[in-house]
Amino acid sequence: MSHDEPSTQILDSRRLRRRGDRTLTPTFTRIEGPGIGVLHVLDSSRHAHRMGRGDTADIQVPAPSVSRFHALAVVVTRDGEAEVRVEDNGSTNGIKVNGASVQEAWLLSGDKLRLGDVLLRFQWMTDDEIQYASGLSSRLINAAKDPLTGLLTRAFVQDRLPSRLHEAERRGQAVCCALIDLDRFKQINDEHGHLVGDAVIRRSASAILSTLRETDIGVRYGGEEFLVVFQDTHLDKAVDFAWGIRRAIAETDLSDLVPGLAVTASQGLAARMQGETAEMWIERADKALYEAKVAGRDRVRIAEISDPFNDLTDDKIEMKLKSVRAGGEVSGLVGSEPFATMDSGDFEG
Repeated sequence: MSHDEPSTQILDSRRLRRRGDRTLTPTFTRIEGPGIGVLHVLDSSRHAHRMGRGDTADIQVPAPSVSRFHALAVVVTRDGEAEVRVEDNGSTNGIKVNGASVQEAWLLSGDKLRLGDVLLRFQWMTDDEIQYASGLSSRLINAAKDPLTGLLTRAFVQDRLPSRLHEAERRGQAVCCALIDLDRFKQINDEHGHLVGDAVIRRSASAILSTLRETDIGVRYGGEEFLVVFQDTHLDKAVDFAWGIRRAIAETDLSDLVPGLAVTASQGLAARMQGETAEMWIERADKALYEAKVAGRDRVRIAEISDPFNDLTDDKIEMKLKSVRAGGEVSGLVGSEPFATMDSGDFEG
């Protein structure tokens, strides 16, 4: 991309503009999509800022609809005054400024920049405004999280998940969820007390978080129950991820709490069907979870997948799933681990 007109200069963004006797800094605030309220302050040590969901992005926006390197925000001088220009980087879903699709555009304070399904507001701020907005952003983020585990609370399912599912369906993206329940948790509470029980929940949540990608969503759904949403993920990959969660929980070290203490988890895994509400989708996962418990715990069961939104086109996966439904043996469906099948949709470690 050309930076010839006007010329690009390496500037200290905290000395770019002034409002009276106060310096101004360019910022972006997420106002729609994942992480509403998150404030991004442009780094004063660089003139170009990469925007995207990739690990190397300067302004990181972890959403499936955002490309790894989606756009570039560049601090330049124009007519002797500092300005910010945003440029598309050949992203899959493009960029929009104030609702209009653009390849590049100059940003004014108050302009709205859309990257995929994420909307950001651009604004020049004073240091005092940044400090206030940062505090507000932190309060919004913390309010949405469960204090024990750091996962999102169940309010996410009601308030924000439906819009995520609508956007995924509009874009033709597959979505899967895993409903996870710690096995025999009541027995842990009864025998060792609630302090140990809380520690088990907290460490199990950490084990789950350690397996998730940036685009995955972790929710504390109930006392010892968790919900994970795998965005832009087909069922075959979701099975891999569910197996990773199962293993991470089983390998969690709890020996300092009670010698010999260990915990396992059962999971119900469901691929979302076209037009299915969040409640119906999670209910199918819940039924699969119940079946996993009845079948012996410490396993993943796949919910009924007839007429899924994500039509499985991978012949190999189709063949393996049919083998499972027929009660045969499945090898290598998840990593290199073999599975003996008890009945339809049931995977036992």
